Amino acid sequence: MSTIKADNISPVGSILNLTAPVAGLSVASGLTVGGVAYFSGGATFAGTTDHSGVARFSGGVTASQIYGSGGSTFAGNLHVVGGVTFAGTSDHTGVARFAAGVTMSSSLDVNGTLKVSGQITHGSAPVAVPSGTAPIFGVRAWVRFTRSGFGADAVVTIRGQGNVSSVTSDNNGVYTITFNTALPANYAIAGVANEANSATNATGGGGGVYQSAVNLFSNADCTTTSCKITFANIDSTNNTQPEVCSLIFVG
Repeated sequence: MSTIKADNISPVGSILNLTAPVAGLSVASGLTVGGVAYFSGGATFAGTTDHSGVARFSGGVTASQIYGSGGSTFAGNLHVVGGVTFAGTSDHTGVARFAAGVTMSSSLDVNGTLKVSGQITHGSAPVAVPSGTAPIFGVRAWVRFTRSGFGADAVVTIRGQGNVSSVTSDNNGVYTITFNTALPANYAIAGVANEANSATNATGGGGGVYQSAVNLFSNADCTTTSCKITFANIDSTNNTQPEVCSLIFVG
């Protein structure tokens, strides 16, 4: 089965009826697919490609710009040097490379490798472009909370959190952090705490700065669903109950 070149159709604008999958497709200008299009080989588009129906590519695809209002499935590599807009579902089992912006109003499922050479924006926040090749590990949970009162009268208030459902305190200054979604085993913890003028004081201003001590009694105190934390003054080995505490969990 030979490669079909759309610019060879005469007259231009004629309907091309295909009764079998196309092994290869080369389009010098734009291509509009109103129904289902199936390409068993590679496809190259020099212009804009518009899919209002379903387009399936089992080979590699190179395009200057792709717009799909229906579903698109790419079993091979997808390389787009211009903008990409998918109003439907896009499924990539191969390598997907986007040199320009990508707009998705539905889901993007990448079973292979996704490489983005430009800026990624999550919500309204841009994601910093890293340098070097070391892997990036994200924070799996975080919490900032304050405490008022001591011992059995201590009241803990969460001021901000991610993946933390509750923070409780016992009589000995030990805080139990419970996660919404379980963390992976053997995660790392970092924390800082300080005394403040009041329980709602965000900047502190009195007392001292504390370091966090994790796994106070045994490994059972730190599980995938919760963790027990205590704070100790850097100048003392005694447990304390600071007023402003911040913790992050990485794994």
